[in-house]
Amino acid sequence: MNSATIHHLVNKYKTPLYIYSLETIKEKIRVLRETLPKQVELFYSVKANPNEELLQTINLSVAGMEIASGGELKKVINAEVNADNVIFVGPGKTYDELEMAISRNLYCIVIESVQEAKIVDKIALKHDKIVRIAIRVNPIRGNKSARIKMSGVAKPFGIDEEKLLPDLQNILELTNIALLGVYTYNGTQALEAESISSSMENTFLIAKSVQDYIRRPIEFIGFGGGYGIPYFQTETKLNMDELKVRLNEVFSKYEHLFSKTIRYVSESGRYIVAECGSYVVKVLYKKESRGTNYAIVDGGSNFYASTAGLGKFLRQNLPIYTLNENVESEKVTIVGPLCTPTDILSQNIILPKCSEGDIIVFPKSGAYGLSASPVNFLSHTRPCEVLTDEKEHVV
Repeated sequence: MNSATIHHLVNKYKTPLYIYSLETIKEKIRVLRETLPKQVELFYSVKANPNEELLQTINLSVAGMEIASGGELKKVINAEVNADNVIFVGPGKTYDELEMAISRNLYCIVIESVQEAKIVDKIALKHDKIVRIAIRVNPIRGNKSARIKMSGVAKPFGIDEEKLLPDLQNILELTNIALLGVYTYNGTQALEAESISSSMENTFLIAKSVQDYIRRPIEFIGFGGGYGIPYFQTETKLNMDELKVRLNEVFSKYEHLFSKTIRYVSESGRYIVAECGSYVVKVLYKKESRGTNYAIVDGGSNFYASTAGLGKFLRQNLPIYTLNENVESEKVTIVGPLCTPTDILSQNIILPKCSEGDIIVFPKSGAYGLSASPVNFLSHTRPCEVLTDEKEHVV
């Protein structure tokens, strides 16, 4: 996103500000669709950025959406997403959320425990329905390259692979559910093509074991996603050409084992929207304290928690740049306006020397930004979100 556009939007909407490029989203979807085997439907993972106008745009280019709460279900309904193209995932779905999902006739509810399956069966009986489900499996083998691992070890997500068949038998005894197939999600921020394709192969093997056990063709396999983007200099961009070759090899090896009408789904959130977004703040004050230069900006980690490393074991500086053209540089720590020492957006980095009023930009901020942050802390005014395309949309 060029400096002139950012300056224009800052002048118009003030800071702090989120700017999303719709063209970037469309390009990322195009690349991912071309990379995945043609048999695989691409779903958008709503948790990455649930902005409703963003959802409306994304809905035009993907096959469906993956949700993880009743609130996200309401958002996709408002975005006019077809219910038959929505899957509901998550380990802690409430009774009310499940009832809402069942009343909306979603494509399937991804069951994460036998207890959840029994609740779904109870609600289905109440509404005199047969509810479609898939079973989420926590594989023994996880994705070794995923930055955040969600399988392969003890996790609250899904049924452990070693317990799958006995738990499956208990689920099959329920009378108001229809088992479509299986779903896995091994981890997020995967940047190695080999580990992603290996995870897909492992999911095929799990699906085959379920199909053999129930002695009929399954109708659905959810491969999860986790396609990553590089944030730091130590990270290498995911090789989409290599990934395409590897995924097609896996499909050619296993797809003949399943029905030609089976539905294959893979989801993505971060890969689709992260690089579309910029978090923009303004320098309010400069100060020096015991040898450290500080730039205090008007939007802190309350609006972009990842900048402060909240929820992570190791804090790292996210990508950042300033719009000033000062040839003199300085080491500076960027902090927000919050009354806490953890409100550090970037620590001891080298930037062009900045002054009060300068604009600082955090690119790659379209995923897990505003919606994944403690926006109510200190009750600062929520940032404006602007979608840019041929027109500007304030959302």
